[in-house]
Parts: sequence; structure tokens; C-alpha cells
Amino acid sequence: MKVWDTAWNANEWFVVGLTVVGVALTWLLPRRFTRSATVLFIVFGAYFGVLFDHAFAVEPFDFYDVNDTGAFEFIDFLTYIMYGPFGYLFLYLYDWLRIPGRLAPLYVLVWSAFGMVLEGVGAHLGVFHYKNGYEFDYSSIVYLALQLCSLALYHYLMSQNQRRETGA
Repeated sequence: MKVWDTAWNANEWFVVGLTVVGVALTWLLPRRFTRSATVLFIVFGAYFGVLFDHAFAVEPFDFYDVNDTGAFEFIDFLTYIMYGPFGYLFLYLYDWLRIPGRLAPLYVLVWSAFGMVLEGVGAHLGVFHYKNGYEFDYSSIVYLALQLCSLALYHYLMSQNQRRETGA
């Protein structure tokens, strides 16, 4: 097992800072969704962040390590928590801005670029350590896929809510 770092430093502060900002925004913004939809959107973002990290960061792929070592640490747990609020904020802004269908691909591309910027900063600070042929650019596909799945979930839930309200 490779040890990348042993001190509390920039990578941990980055994760803590993003988690605090994400949770604060999620908590402080006016409610847009039902409580159950809000929880589902947050859990969806966190769950799929964990799923992809564990799918790509462990054997047989082992494409990267998260934070200081290849072993699971508390800060890794916080890293996974960090994904939830940002998944929620992606849908919150989509709903609040009332993005029309023709602009949804642009919205997804902008958020994917935002995710790539955050991951790039995180990689520079030691949150992600790529190895075994994995390259930073590959993450763009993951962001695109997750955000498209998030939008599909959003549209499904909104259509179910609308059907329930109209009695259809």
C-alpha cells in the first residue's frame, strides 16, 4: 500500500472546506423539493460518488488512491459525503433556473467542467492520486454519465409528482 502523505494538510482542508460549503448551501437555500426528494437527491449524489470511486479505485482496476493512502480513512468518508450536496445543488439550480430541454446538454457540460475543475484542484492538492494508466480526462465521462442519470431521476420524480397532483 502506497502512502502519499502522513500529515493533515491541503488535501484534508480542501475536502473539509468543500463539504462545509456544500452542506451549508444545501441547508441554507430555500426548499425547492419535498423532503423525501431532497434526501434522495443528496443520497443519490453521495452513493454514486462512492460507487464510482470504489469501482475504479480498487482491484482489479486500482486507477487511483483517494487522499493520503490506498487504505480507507475518515477523511475518505468525508470525501464521499462531499459528493451529496453538490449532486443536490446541480438539480436545485437546474430546477430554479428552469433550464429548457434544449439547454440541458449545455447545463450538463458546464457542471461537468465545474466538476473537472474541482477534481483538478483536488488532485493538485493530493485528494486524488492517479495510477495504472488512469488520466484526469477520463473523469469527464463519469461526470457526464452521473449528471445525465441525475437529470433522469429528477425528471422521473417530477413527472410522478405531477401525475400525483393531477390524479392521472
